[in-house]
Amino acid sequence: MDTNNINVDIDKVEIGDKFSTETKLLESLGYPKASGNSRLSFLKDAQRYIDYNKTGKISRGKETNEIIITDKYIEPKETQDGRTSVVIQYLKPLILSIDNKSIGNKNLFLEELQLVDVKKWQRFKSNNRVEFYKYYLLNDFKGKVKTSLKQLYKENDWFYFAYEHMLITVLEDGKWSYEIADKTKSEYIDTMRLNIKERLVARHKLKYSMEKDKTWKQLSYRYTTTLYKMINEECKEAFGVDRCVDVITIEKSQDVNLENEHLRDCTKELRKYYKVKMNEWVNKNKDESESSKELIQFHNELWT
Repeated sequence: MDTNNINVDIDKVEIGDKFSTETKLLESLGYPKASGNSRLSFLKDAQRYIDYNKTGKISRGKETNEIIITDKYIEPKETQDGRTSVVIQYLKPLILSIDNKSIGNKNLFLEELQLVDVKKWQRFKSNNRVEFYKYYLLNDFKGKVKTSLKQLYKENDWFYFAYEHMLITVLEDGKWSYEIADKTKSEYIDTMRLNIKERLVARHKLKYSMEKDKTWKQLSYRYTTTLYKMINEECKEAFGVDRCVDVITIEKSQDVNLENEHLRDCTKELRKYYKVKMNEWVNKNKDESESSKELIQFHNELWT
C-alpha cells in the first residue's frame, strides 16, 4: 500500500510513550487500519519517524506486546542512515547557553547540564556492570554532542568549537594548572593513545588466545580506565604533567539569550530520553546475579 498519501502526525507521540501493541502505535500516528503486508509496510514507514522497543512487561507469566517510544527524528528519511534524533533539538540550546570554555563530555553531562545527580552517579564504582552502563550512556551522549556542535557551527558564523587535549598539573600549593596541548603535543598524544590501544588488544589476544580476535571497540568497556591511566603516566614522563583530559573548546563571539523556562524544558526532555534509553539497556543486560541487582538499583536511583 502506498504510504506517500498518509498524513503521519509525529506530534501525537513522545519519547517514553507506551502502547499495548504496534497496531495501537500505528493508529496514534495516523495510519489506517490494515493487516498482513499492508500493516508491515506501515510499520516500516513508521520507523522513518520513530524508534521503539518492547518493554518486556509480563502478564500472566508471559511477555506482552507492549512497546515504548525510544526516539523521534527531526526529518524522516527514505532510509534510516543519517537520521538526526529530535534529542538534538533539546541539546543545542543547552550548549548555546554555556559560556566560552573548554570542558569534557563527562563534566558537560554531570556538572554543566546536570542531567543526573553527581553523588548518585559516583556510587557502585567497583561494579563492572554499572561501569559498562555509564560508558554506554556517556558514549551515546558524546555522539549527540558531536552532532549538535556540527549543526551549530554550520548554522552560526559566530559559533566555534574544537576537540582538544588539556594537560593538567598539580602545583605545590595544591592549585591546578591547565594548558591546551599545542599541535605537536596533540599529535604525540594521538599516536601514543593509538599505540596503547593496540598494546591492550594484543595483550588480550595473548591472554585469551582461544577466543575470537578482539578489537578496541570490544574491549573498551573494560579497559577505558586502564587506557587513560596509561596515557596519564606517559604524559607525565613526556611533558611533566599529571593528567591529560579530552575537552571540547566552545567559543561564541556574540551573546545568546535563552529563556530559563525553555532551558529547563530541554533538560527535562533530555533526562526523559536517557531514562527511557537506559531502561531499555538494563532490561537487555539484566539477569539474576548480585551485580545485576546492583545495576538495577543504581539505574532506578539515578533517574528518580
